Amino acid sequence: MVGSGVGIYWISAFGATEATLFSAEGLGLALRIDPLSITMYTMISIIAIMVVRFSRNYLDGEPRIKQFFSKLAFTLAFVQLLVISGNLATLFVAWVGTSIGLHQLLRFYPNRKKSGSCGSKEIFSCPIGRSIASDSFHPYLPRIQQWKPYAHI
Repeated sequence: MVGSGVGIYWISAFGATEATLFSAEGLGLALRIDPLSITMYTMISIIAIMVVRFSRNYLDGEPRIKQFFSKLAFTLAFVQLLVISGNLATLFVAWVGTSIGLHQLLRFYPNRKKSGSCGSKEIFSCPIGRSIASDSFHPYLPRIQQWKPYAHI
């Protein structure tokens, strides 16, 4: 929620912004802060608070509760990065991180039958999606280096 407050202040004071934290030949970590991304970021934060509160009560007494919350925090961080990603490389990294985090959460109870079936379906479908997404970047790499998606703003 603090990030949402900072984002709202930033937009009201400076308008939409894109920050490139590092770049190597046009590919790097870029973040985009605009009204839509901050709205989505805030919505994810509110849902995350509800999930954490529910999970804390539901998993009370669970010996692996710290592992669950570390996996949940990992997943939520990549989901929020997905929303504020400023270029295709950052979007791809966030997509893969979200996929890995969700797989870890699906397989938290590996001895449960439903958990195993969901995790095994996901483990076969996600690499296919990741490979298709990564293959789709190759023809565009020369153009990605020069692309400024929000140059008109």
